[in-house]
Amino acid sequence: MPDVRTDIASLLLDRVGDQHLGLRTRDRDWTWDEVVAESAARGALAEAMRVDGPLHIGVLLDNVPDFLFWLGGAALVGATIVGINPTRGAAELAAEIRLADCQLIVTDTAGAQRLRDLDLGLTRERFLVVDGPDYAAQVDAHRVAPRLHRK
Repeated sequence: MPDVRTDIASLLLDRVGDQHLGLRTRDRDWTWDEVVAESAARGALAEAMRVDGPLHIGVLLDNVPDFLFWLGGAALVGATIVGINPTRGAAELAAEIRLADCQLIVTDTAGAQRLRDLDLGLTRERFLVVDGPDYAAQVDAHRVAPRLHRK
């Protein structure tokens, strides 16, 4: 009987070294190995920013590669992705984010502007803006060999 994988992290780690197509967008292709590496970097970044309590990462993004990389990164570190519903009004967004007890918010500039004036219980440092000037350097500073980082 074949080895059965029961979690996303194991499935991702099985793809380390795989040079087959893992993700394709209009602008770029990533191999599975690259998808796992990008995911691992984001997971390590989340761990570096972690505070006490469950690691809930709110994501307010369109269907962009970073959404997938954060899903993978969360799986590798045992975090939970909280999809933030962009159709909600300001009060509902704030209530949902507070209820989910997000430690981090991953969004783009438009999402950050939308959330800027809401009382979310988070400081600006808890926001990662994927199209912001410092984001790529933050991710690059946390590049690690893909592995399970669960504590």
